[in-house]
Parts: sequence; C-alpha cells; structure tokens
Amino acid sequence: MGSGLNRVSTGFVEKSGHVMVKLSLAIASMMPFSQAMAQIAITCQPIQYGTLADCGNGKLTVTPGGAVNTNGCPIVLGTPQPGVCKATGITSTTGSVEFQLSAKAANISVSGKTMVVSKFNIATSKGGRTKTYTSKTLTSTQLTVPIGARISTTFPQQQGSYAGSMIMTVTFTP
Repeated sequence: MGSGLNRVSTGFVEKSGHVMVKLSLAIASMMPFSQAMAQIAITCQPIQYGTLADCGNGKLTVTPGGAVNTNGCPIVLGTPQPGVCKATGITSTTGSVEFQLSAKAANISVSGKTMVVSKFNIATSKGGRTKTYTSKTLTSTQLTVPIGARISTTFPQQQGSYAGSMIMTVTFTP
C-alpha cells in the first residue's frame, strides 16, 4: 500500500556533458557532474502508483503512455501515472539526448518491507531502459520523456508510503 509524493526537482546539464538523475517513486533529484555553462534544464516527476489495496501477490504496470495493467493483486485505488522528465533549453536541433536508467530493477520500502519496481520503459511500452532522441526528434522548446515500470507486491505488504530511488544518466551530444 504505497503512494508516491508529488515532488519535483530540477537540475542542469552542460553541453557535451552528463547529468545523473536520481529517479524514484517518491522524488526525483539531480546530481550534475558540472553546472558550469549550463544549457539544458532537466525536470522530473516520479512514477505515481497511487494507493493499493493489499489482497495478495501481484503486479501493477504503468506504461509511459499512462495505461495501467494488473496481474493478480493489488487492487488499484486511484489513478496511477507514469513518471515524466522534461528537458528544456535545447537550443540546437542537431545532435542527440540519451536517457538511460542504471539498473533493471529497484526496491522501494517501508518499515523493512519491500516491493520491487522493474521492467522500466522510457517513452514507449517496449522502450526499455535507454532512449535516445536524435536531431529528427529534438526541438528548440521542450522534450517530454515519459517513464513507466512494473511494481510487484508480495502478500502481506506493510502498510505505509513506499519510497526508493534509481539513477538515470542523461547525456547531451551536440
């Protein structure tokens, strides 16, 4: 039974640089390698699974497009939402921006009880953990990157708000 918080963090990536995004179900924060000559701003909102009724083992998937699929339990009480990262300040429509999640799965927990978040997909329901936007898809305004994933529950789950994090690397290549 968990619900994500609706917090947003902002950071910057230098041209030809990398930025580490700490993406979680409760918060997303930025850990830039360098903030000198910042050109692109990255803002992320976490995946929101909402409130879940604990009725047994199961899986809940939120796709980048916002579709919700369940297998077994849990029962969803509310409307889960995919995570969203936005890159703004792209001044060139050449080059590429790559978003890459660091691991295949992450644990979220409360009071020592965990749920596993896995099957991450960036941009599409079969996008996988890496997505590169090339000059054909870059614009000079804003790049919106939806993120979906599956959460697995094991009966009985501890009541409370589950939280955890995962590292995302964002690379801009001019």
